[in-house]
Amino acid sequence: MILTVIVLLIYLSFFLHDRCAMNTAAYQAALRGSRIRTGEVFGTTERAAADLIKDALLATGSVSHEVKVTGEDVTVAYEGTLSIPANVLFLPITGSGGIRVAGKGTAKRKDPIKFIRECRVVENAIGHFRGEE
Repeated sequence: MILTVIVLLIYLSFFLHDRCAMNTAAYQAALRGSRIRTGEVFGTTERAAADLIKDALLATGSVSHEVKVTGEDVTVAYEGTLSIPANVLFLPITGSGGIRVAGKGTAKRKDPIKFIRECRVVENAIGHFRGEE
């Protein structure tokens, strides 16, 4: 029983690590795609999603990714399966399909020029209210 608990804790650690890695990679890929204003948003995000997840996972296999680009958002989602062999658990169970591990990241698309102009308007308003000219 103790060995089973230890093995389950190890696989739980693998699961948590891989889920965090998927969420981080998805958010980074979405951010890379959100900075591009041309027609290459989908291709750039797709390449970033594939590159960022390549060596990041410990135990999750058969990982797939999905990229969605809308007018305002770039979303990247990963999904994979963490398999726990039945004989490792020392329990009399037959094989299972595994545990689904998923991660998702979304970033808003911003026009850099418009964003900088909006920041300057806010800075000027704050300066005006503080009495700075």
